[in-house]
Amino acid sequence: MTEYNPAFVRTAANKAGYLDLRAHPDGSQPAPMGLFSDDPYATQRRVLFHDAELGVAVGWLAACTGDALQVHPFDEFLLVEEGELAIETAAGTERLAAGEAAEIPKGLSCRLGEGAPRGGDTRLAGGWGGRGPKPRRTAGDGRGGHQKPGRPLTAELPTTPAPTVEGRADYADASGQFRAGVWRAAAYRRRPVESRQHELMKIVEGHAELDSPAVGLQRFEVGDIFLTARGADYALGSDTTFRKIFCCFRPSA
Repeated sequence: MTEYNPAFVRTAANKAGYLDLRAHPDGSQPAPMGLFSDDPYATQRRVLFHDAELGVAVGWLAACTGDALQVHPFDEFLLVEEGELAIETAAGTERLAAGEAAEIPKGLSCRLGEGAPRGGDTRLAGGWGGRGPKPRRTAGDGRGGHQKPGRPLTAELPTTPAPTVEGRADYADASGQFRAGVWRAAAYRRRPVESRQHELMKIVEGHAELDSPAVGLQRFEVGDIFLTARGADYALGSDTTFRKIFCCFRPSA
């Protein structure tokens, strides 16, 4: 597990910094009043990061049990960290084991059931992904499904030869602001740049290193789950190929 560097947590007000979720295994605090007012699982959420301006929250969801199918009020990415999560819909039940992830689109009628895990949870209130018949699954190790060549890095970013990039988006909302999927890159380094998005990531192959003049070097290994906040200024790279499962929110304006 990555050692936690407390300087990586910044205030939600400036929305700049990094957050290592595994450094907070029990969460930090219940959801702020009104944040999940229309959510049947509100009392079971623990919030580690909240951007009130964009309606984005990150934290833990533990021991969730719903009594009946209910319309999900927002787009949500769930990453199972422990146990098993059952997502029940009219079309059947999708079961996720530890290491697997799924995206629940806003408007989907569903119930989160027993043995629900402790998982990385992102609330994205700005858009929805339609009313599909069931949640979308993301491969647990990022290897399943077809991956295609990814968009090359902007030419001025790499400080080493540009890497081979591949990936896929397993889910995108109607606005295109909220996306989740898998991304993989060969070894490379890039210069510091200010992030335009909130991104929750889990490393499933290799390792990644984030470096910022403000807080120094932070290394994330296989299994580590972390957030890079919109506005954070950091360099990124690895001396090995690395793969990540990701969920990100990039505002269109």
